[in-house]
Amino acid sequence: MSHSKRDISVTGSTALSKLILKEPSTYAAGTKGVTVALKHAFKEMGIVKSFTGLAQMNQKEGFDCPGCAWPDPEKPSKVGEYCENGAKALAEEATNKKVDANFFQSIL
Repeated sequence: MSHSKRDISVTGSTALSKLILKEPSTYAAGTKGVTVALKHAFKEMGIVKSFTGLAQMNQKEGFDCPGCAWPDPEKPSKVGEYCENGAKALAEEATNKKVDANFFQSIL
């Protein structure tokens, strides 16, 4: 359904262009998920801050994941109790990037 005067479509394009069908993965994340999560963490926080933060996330003496509200498991993992999106959320919240006064002046 589109509006002819403004070329607006409720559904977007229904044409399939360069679509490739293949068998779905048989795992949720695994090594690829860990690799992607660490890539984001290293980019935003650096290596040391990434490992320190991820080691403390969702641990008894640490802090809760900023990206989810999952209940605490009865027996949490000693290695890591978070998903790829949790690692990305931490990286975004704990980034080393900073803005200064010039940033705020530029948006006024």
